[in-house]
Amino acid sequence: MLLVKGDEITFKYESQTHELLTRINLRVDSSSRIGIVGKNGCGKSTLLKILLGELRPISGHLQVSSKIRIGYLRQVQPKDESLLVIDYIWSAN
Repeated sequence: MLLVKGDEITFKYESQTHELLTRINLRVDSSSRIGIVGKNGCGKSTLLKILLGELRPISGHLQVSSKIRIGYLRQVQPKDESLLVIDYIWSAN
C-alpha cells in the first residue's frame, strides 16, 4: 500500500536566495522503514515539516495517505537533561 508519494518537490524559504530542496522524489509504502540523515542545514527537518503539512513546497506534488500517523520528535532539549530520549517521548503523553 502506497502511503506517501512525492513528485518533484522543491522548497525554498523566502529569506533564502537558493532552493533548499530541489526536485525531491519519494515513495513510502507499508513495508518501508526510513531514516533521514545528512549534514546540518541540508533540509532534513524541512522535509519532515513538508510531510507533516507545516510547510508547503513551491512546486511539485505531495500525497500523504490518511491511513498513516507520523511521529516527529522536534530538535528540542528536554527541560530535565537527565531524561533519556525514550523517557522524554513517553512523558509527552
